[in-house]
Amino acid sequence: MSLQSFASRRLATFCVALSIGSALACYSDKPGTTAKGPQTPEGASGLGLQPLPATHDTALREVDSFALTPEVVQRWNLAKQSLDSITATDPDIVKRLRAEGAPSGIGEMGARLEAEPKLGNALRQAHTDGHTFMLTTIALQQAIHGYQLKQTGKLNAMKVPPVVMANIDYISAHLPELMQAMRGPGRGLPAQH
Repeated sequence: MSLQSFASRRLATFCVALSIGSALACYSDKPGTTAKGPQTPEGASGLGLQPLPATHDTALREVDSFALTPEVVQRWNLAKQSLDSITATDPDIVKRLRAEGAPSGIGEMGARLEAEPKLGNALRQAHTDGHTFMLTTIALQQAIHGYQLKQTGKLNAMKVPPVVMANIDYISAHLPELMQAMRGPGRGLPAQH
């Protein structure tokens, strides 16, 4: 992998992590924030959470209601392995995707993946689509971050939407295999005998 490709991937990962971190910041305890009433079905209204900019509202609601299941994660894992392999052997795909600039949202990013013939084919072979792949990626990252907050005692479960809490619990129960899937084949720890 070239230095430019590595740097570009790290920058893209940082941007995704930053947006996920911004969303999860709403669920951690902060000085001076307290719950003001029971959680409503719409999510976080009345909980003293820091509001997100309006451009994030729709995506946040969509991610907050997206449940991680073994089937969804298995399809995501198959798609991710294929997409990683394809972009490693054809870096022009990544260049074309980046040349389009920042996507306006999850749907647009998913559509861009599907519009690339090799990537779209890989998604179809994994029985998923670009939108679901992106939602799963973000929900996994959100749940992993939530799991980390929970482990350090910084997660206020009263502020977390029920589906997100279920995703955090899913991560807790499946962490080793999920981390291996995120690393990709051959990048894990050596086998123990």
